[in-house]
Amino acid sequence: MTCRFYWDVCMLILLIANLIILPVTISFFNDDHDFTPRWVIFYVGSDAVLLFDVLINFRTGMYALCTILTARFLICTSIAGYIIYWSCPLR
Repeated sequence: MTCRFYWDVCMLILLIANLIILPVTISFFNDDHDFTPRWVIFYVGSDAVLLFDVLINFRTGMYALCTILTARFLICTSIAGYIIYWSCPLR
């Protein structure tokens, strides 16, 4: 098992925790619960870790067209094209 596998498992656990905790907190708890220091640290910390994960993924290689792309410019342009394609309302 590589370090990348353990990192992806940690990201999966963090995403599942956010998937369960955030909707329950928004639906059933009052505003006092949302802003206790413990929850603020969890929300900000999980957002920071997920943003860091995105930045790490921009620096790793990408499998496209039966080859592995390792040049940062090619990776960024292909990811930017993907984001522009899915964010365009008139496809």
